[in-house]
Amino acid sequence: MNLKENSAKLKEKFNAKWKEVTMKLKIDIVPEDLLSFDKMIAMPAIKVMYVAGLICVALFGFALMFHGNFTDFLIGVGLLLIGSILWRIICETAIVLFGIYDRLGEIRNVVSRMEDETVSSAKKNKNSSEKNK
Repeated sequence: MNLKENSAKLKEKFNAKWKEVTMKLKIDIVPEDLLSFDKMIAMPAIKVMYVAGLICVALFGFALMFHGNFTDFLIGVGLLLIGSILWRIICETAIVLFGIYDRLGEIRNVVSRMEDETVSSAKKNKNSSEKNK
């Protein structure tokens, strides 16, 4: 096999794996979106960061639990319970903030379209009233 064939096969494997992962996480981003600013990637990135952070909290909590003494065990259990809830709240807050930004953009677009329609209908009314004179 030559380098071109290996590259094509590797790209196909990457794209197949990418589709599998994005379908599991319900993310609709293609690799090309990562290099452009045409699509916001904050929402899917927050979801990935949530999973990674949750894994870190769990690993650290279990490490403390089995560290040795009883105090560390209790701190580890508390970290698992409270840390995972706090991490979820932090990620949800970020999602809400980006959601507000998206909704404000939608509102801006609707208002802009309504203004354009109002201006065009006002021009039509003005033209028709001038023709009637």
